[in-house]
Order: sequence, then structure tokens, then C-alpha cells
Amino acid sequence: MIANPTMGCAWRMVILASGHAELGDGDISSFKSECGRIEPAQLATAKAQAAALFQVIYKREISRDFQ
Repeated sequence: MIANPTMGCAWRMVILASGHAELGDGDISSFKSECGRIEPAQLATAKAQAAALFQVIYKREISRDFQ
């Protein structure tokens, strides 16, 4: 498996934006870890990917916090 930090960050955004009742400190920590180590251009790409994934999964727009 090839690591893709940008997509990892995008998925962490989707997880947090889901608002699932079982979100916890580990999810927040993973988000900070994944998204905190990528470059600004990669972060912009991750936000766009997260928005697209969220739309497909939840049939609505992702929270402004992740745009």
C-alpha cells in the first residue's frame, strides 16, 4: 500500500465532519497528525477531496470548518 498523506487528511476531515456520536479524542488527534504535516497546497487539495467525498457519502455539503 502506498501512503497518500493528502487523502489521509481528507478522510480525517470527512470523519470529523460526520458528527458521529462516537467521535473521540483519537479522531481529533489523528486529524491533527495527518493534516498537520502536509504543505498548504496539499491541505487545499485535501479540503477539496474531503468536500467531494462528504457529498458522495452524506448527500450534503461538508461543514464550512473543512472547506
